[in-house]
Amino acid sequence: MRHEHVDGVECAATRLCISDDPVVGWEMGLSEELADGCERVRDESQQADLVTFGAESGGVVWLGRTKTGDVAAIVVTSCLPDAKA
Repeated sequence: MRHEHVDGVECAATRLCISDDPVVGWEMGLSEELADGCERVRDESQQADLVTFGAESGGVVWLGRTKTGDVAAIVVTSCLPDAKA
C-alpha cells in the first residue's frame, strides 16, 4: 500500500491503481454523457475508454499520469460541492 500526502480538501474517494509507476501529475477527466446517464472518457493515445459509474453527487474523476504520460491511477472523489458527478 502506498502512503501519499496531497494538500487539499479531505473527502472520500475511490482509487483504481493501474500501474506501480509513480504518478507525476493529475488531470481532471473530461467526458461525454452517454444515454444511460454514465459518462465516457476516451483517450485515443492509449486506445482506451474510461466509463464512469454511479457515485455520490459532486464527484470528480482524476487521472494520475506517469512521466511517460500513461495513466497509472484513476481517482473518483465525492462530496465536492457544485461539482458534476
